[in-house]
Amino acid sequence: MPPARLPAGSARLPLSGAPAEQAGDIRDYAAAGLDELVLSLPIRTVRELLATLRAFMREVAPRV
Repeated sequence: MPPARLPAGSARLPLSGAPAEQAGDIRDYAAAGLDELVLSLPIRTVRELLATLRAFMREVAPRV
């Protein structure tokens, strides 16, 4: 897979950064018509996956 490129004028990739930034990106996508979001996470173990998803639901999801 080719390396990700930053959007013009941006200092970070979409859906990265602080929880508030990630939530803002999701709100922007929703305003553009997004109604489903699929996360692909570079996780190696079930324990890591669960911890990451729990953190997302605790820190990002409530801000959307």
